[in-house]
Amino acid sequence: MPKVLVADNYPLSRFGLCTSIQAHIPNVEVIETSCPLAVIDLLKERSFNLLILAVSNPGNNNIDLIKKIKLAHPKVPILLMCIYPESIYGYRAMSVGASGYVNRETPINDVITAVKSILKGESYISSTLAKNIITRINKRSKTRSIELLSNRELQILQLMAGGKKPNSIAAETNLSLSTIGTYRQRIFSKLDMRTDAELTRFAIDNSLI
Repeated sequence: MPKVLVADNYPLSRFGLCTSIQAHIPNVEVIETSCPLAVIDLLKERSFNLLILAVSNPGNNNIDLIKKIKLAHPKVPILLMCIYPESIYGYRAMSVGASGYVNRETPINDVITAVKSILKGESYISSTLAKNIITRINKRSKTRSIELLSNRELQILQLMAGGKKPNSIAAETNLSLSTIGTYRQRIFSKLDMRTDAELTRFAIDNSLI
């Protein structure tokens, strides 16, 4: 009997996801939680054939959480569901150990396909993500410049573009104000930008906010 852990802090989304999995996959056992911290405890208590990580918070892309989970539980397959475009986070998620990536706007049939593929021991890459990977290989694109940023820099960029002040960002990320300033300088340098307006427009154009 396959065991699936669904971590989603949106109640309606979590209900729909769990219901759909149970309707399309025979004899599946689905455990659900709304708390990312509970995921770690549940993985310690029992084994799962799949973790669907769909915890969404502004400025949080779950990349660091995937790293932490894979370090402690390297064999657990992870399907990341995120509000951000797979062109931005799909490759990043899979490069740190995720077995697949879907956007929250992905049709449920495609999500079920991803779940079934991963339960069979395969990875799931959508046609969109596959094309994006090929594009990155063949030419330097706007997405390529985003890849110059570390995961932390990308997180800070999203928070900055979302209108948060340095003090708020420092508190939310548990970093010092001077460290936030350093990240800000790195972001502007790597993206060749000079103003907050440019950064915000860049974030909007790339569906980061």
